Amino acid sequence: MQADASDREPHASGTRRKPDATAAGGSSIIDDIRLLGPRARAAMTDALLPGEQPHVVIPGAGGSAIAGTGERILVIKAGARAGAPFGARVKAFEFESVIGVRLDPSTSPAVIAVDAPVKIASCRVYWADSRDNAWKARNAIPVELSHDAAAAGLDALRGLMEAYRDRHPGPAAARRDSGVVQALPAGESRPGKAEERAVVSPLPGRRERCPHCRAELRPGWRYCPGCGAPSETDASAPSG
Repeated sequence: MQADASDREPHASGTRRKPDATAAGGSSIIDDIRLLGPRARAAMTDALLPGEQPHVVIPGAGGSAIAGTGERILVIKAGARAGAPFGARVKAFEFESVIGVRLDPSTSPAVIAVDAPVKIASCRVYWADSRDNAWKARNAIPVELSHDAAAAGLDALRGLMEAYRDRHPGPAAARRDSGVVQALPAGESRPGKAEERAVVSPLPGRRERCPHCRAELRPGWRYCPGCGAPSETDASAPSG
């Protein structure tokens, strides 16, 4: 079994769980785990961090699977068609790197993909559309589930992502909160004009924006989280 080194960084698992909302429509997540092949099941178990547990499991075709925990999505591949004839591979996508999950029913078999443009560089094969190889892609699996079962699995994954974002509000929420004007506590007076003139407010830092979709790019980001295009800063940096 193989797993990326970056996927081994510790993350605390969330505590929300909906055992009745399983991907394959079973009565509990145990039913979905039992649908996995032995290599995929062993790979998922080994990839879980201490205290982490799967809340959603979507069985895929050819020994593949997607598992959702409190903070990550694990894409599991096993078998020769996935490039792992004697073992299994696991690729982890932290929720902060994921912009969405989707089902493409136009291919045969259908494909469930994890959209994480910031992870493109770490994926040897990245599935973006039907021109890519879903069997070997690190961010997608082919599925032979019914459309309703696959859609239920996606809904469950999205629920985990929403719960994670509720627990970890991003910079946009922090900026919204910082703009709220609150009343001064009782007994506290406003500063006089002389004090107001003495306060120097720093200018806001200039942030880079994607030249294609105008999404905000933070320092150090190599790819746009909106469209996946490389940042101009990274593109202009000299290669080592």
